[in-house]
Amino acid sequence: MGAYDNCIILIPALQPDERLIQMIHGLHERGFHKIAVTDDGSSDDRQKYFQEVEIMGVKVIHHSKKMGKGVALRSALRLADEKIGESDFYITADCDGQYSPEDIEKVAKELLENPDCFVLGVRTYERKKGKKVRFWLNSCQKLFFRITNHGKECPDPRSGLRGFPASLKKLALCTEGKSYDYELNFLDAAIQKTPVVVVPISSETHNINETSHFRPVVDLLGMYLKFWKYLFTSNVATVFDLVFFIIFESLFSKLGTISIFVATICARAISGSVGYILNRYISFQSKLNPGREMVRYSIVFVCQMAASGILVSLLSVIPIPTVIVKAIIDTILFFVVYNIQKNWVFAEK
Repeated sequence: MGAYDNCIILIPALQPDERLIQMIHGLHERGFHKIAVTDDGSSDDRQKYFQEVEIMGVKVIHHSKKMGKGVALRSALRLADEKIGESDFYITADCDGQYSPEDIEKVAKELLENPDCFVLGVRTYERKKGKKVRFWLNSCQKLFFRITNHGKECPDPRSGLRGFPASLKKLALCTEGKSYDYELNFLDAAIQKTPVVVVPISSETHNINETSHFRPVVDLLGMYLKFWKYLFTSNVATVFDLVFFIIFESLFSKLGTISIFVATICARAISGSVGYILNRYISFQSKLNPGREMVRYSIVFVCQMAASGILVSLLSVIPIPTVIVKAIIDTILFFVVYNIQKNWVFAEK
């Protein structure tokens, strides 16, 4: 029996090397014997590493092609259920030397002390020569995470070293995302349900690791895919609003000045409907009751319009062009509404 037999380690692996073997040895030495690994489409010459860890007692599942880290993590979790059984806690890690067995044990200890919490291993990024890119990328992501999550802070949103209780297993399995976006989506969803505890871990192995499959710019953009889709659908709805405003203003031109009001209401009704459809099926890919969502979306939509109009009117006394005031207010409301739609209108309950 190991010291951490109530913990299962989940490891997605793509093109592993000797460090996977070393990591398993290190985990066994510390009492971790329940480990599930996903081979995410690695080449034939790397299969020897999976065969070796299987001999060491690790459960392995193979993907015929690369599916992405998110899919690999869900596969490892299902494999653990089938081949290892139920567990109180789950810890996700990587195979390429980013997180040491010592750091994994730190997360496990914190998880045992806080069994109802989501534990995140947090790296420290310093503004040093050769590390400035990662420092600024992490700083930008922390800010972006805070803006898109109701002001909640997370010192290392893209850390793959996480521990969570069995109560979050169902959420982990149903969270969407194929690649690194899965990790952010799961973090977003988890912090809505349980407190987050952070554990300082080493960042040196990550900084010198040359075989990491993480592409800083491309994958960071992909992690926020839901937000970029929301930005796209919002712009499409805005185009609909402008086009139909022009059409309706022309149709109701005989009504005089009231034609602007009528055209605005009609155009907003159409653009709001388009926005709801696009956000439901593209941005948030919701599978929940459309009736409930439509009511909530309508409430948010009307409140957003009212808030924009009222705030612009109140702040029009400021000696700044009204168009600039409106642009600032609408930008702030854009992020506020994104959070509300993500966590209330289209939220998984």
